[in-house]
Order: sequence, then structure tokens, then C-alpha cells
Amino acid sequence: MREIKFRAWIKPSYKSKGKGQMVDWDTIWSTWDVADLFGKVGTIPLEWTGLQDKNGKEIYEGDILDFGDYSIAKYGRCLHIVYWNDEDAGFNSREVGFQKLAGFGIDETGAVIGNIYENEELLNG
Repeated sequence: MREIKFRAWIKPSYKSKGKGQMVDWDTIWSTWDVADLFGKVGTIPLEWTGLQDKNGKEIYEGDILDFGDYSIAKYGRCLHIVYWNDEDAGFNSREVGFQKLAGFGIDETGAVIGNIYENEELLNG
């Protein structure tokens, strides 16, 4: 059985001067009231998939994975977004730029290069 853990994206607000904040698991448990944090409007919990990328970095929901030059579109880098799929009751990924394709599984051959909240520029292909 895998360990269950989260990180959280706290959406930008006037208090944070327009900047969001990613809060990791250790910070959540050591400095936040978890029920309070996840109950706040503007806080998005992101679950750990239980997997690590090719560099040993944990893969979370919302992460962007780089699989190198292999791409369905046959151009540029192959970037995938990790998401929870209700129909499969598990984590999948989809290639950036392809909203309606069936999900791909997640494996350790890609590298986490960012996430959809802090690295929006990677979503533009």
C-alpha cells in the first residue's frame, strides 16, 4: 500500500500580492492546520501519485512531465500533464495541447519540469 500525501496550491489573493504559493507535505503538517488549509476557498489539494520521475522526484497531480522528443503531434518536446481520472479511478497523463485524448498511464521515464500552477508558460506547447 502506498503512502498517501498531498501538497497544496494556494491561489493568488490580494493578501499575497497576486502570487500563488505551493505548500509541500512537510510544511502542511508542521505549520498548517490541515482541515483549515484544505477547507479554504482558493486552496487546491494535489495528491502524490505514488510514483517518482526518472530523477527520483515525486510526481504529483498537476505536474508537467517531459518525455523528450516523443510526441503524438510529432514536433517538439512531449510534455504531459498529470491528472486524476474518475473513470479509471487513478492517475493518468495527457499530452499538452490535446484536451480530448484518452489518458496515458504514468511511468518513471519522464522528468517533472514544473506544474500547471507555477509554470503556465509550458502549457503553450
